[in-house]
Amino acid sequence: MKKLLLITLLAIFSTSCSRIYLGLVSSKNVKTETFYNEELDKTLVCFPMIHLNKPEFYEDVKVKLHDLREKGYVVYYEGVKFDSLAMSKPKTDTLKRKMRKLLGFNFTNYADSTNKSLPKFFKNKKYTLQTRESIGINEKDINVDFSVSEIINNYETNHGKIILTECDLETPLNDKYECNTLPKVYENEVIVYARNDKIFEAVKNSRHQKIALVYGRKHFTNALYGRFQGKAGYKWLDR
Repeated sequence: MKKLLLITLLAIFSTSCSRIYLGLVSSKNVKTETFYNEELDKTLVCFPMIHLNKPEFYEDVKVKLHDLREKGYVVYYEGVKFDSLAMSKPKTDTLKRKMRKLLGFNFTNYADSTNKSLPKFFKNKKYTLQTRESIGINEKDINVDFSVSEIINNYETNHGKIILTECDLETPLNDKYECNTLPKVYENEVIVYARNDKIFEAVKNSRHQKIALVYGRKHFTNALYGRFQGKAGYKWLDR
């Protein structure tokens, strides 16, 4: 069965001090940003998500998305698919280990208590991690994102095959991960920038006139806002 997981690293792992970071970004309300393209009569409402936050934040997102749907908006949201359905067990295992080498932890449901590789601050009881349920994503909303295999293929196409070391192969997937990871610059390239390209192209080619974009804040602050306002012809209505 295919599993759809929300990548939570985008707004979290850009800092080595998660407690300080949480203190800075914690919020009860999401600050949406609206763009309008007069020529296309197309409106974008951007939801820069903080993936680890207090429940009130996600409830605010849920309410605002509901209101936008009532006004005819279509929701595009992030969610990296783990596409193991048609793969053999050895291939699936290799894919998981390559993703772990890229991220530094085994990519599973964040609530998996058996996964000791997950960062400790995932268990911070003052905060909860974003899920599709917590923000009210439904079956009519559209997932615009890569699969795990696409992310790995993207990396290997540009930088060569990910070589798994003896440490990578011998460390059980859910054990604490202490092997060497890939340079962070590559993580940003394939986890943030390549996915930004996919989001941008989806908006550009979409037949929908009103779109709500629900993605990690790092996506918007790393190029998307600028790209919308550049040749794409959108005006920032909130400023």
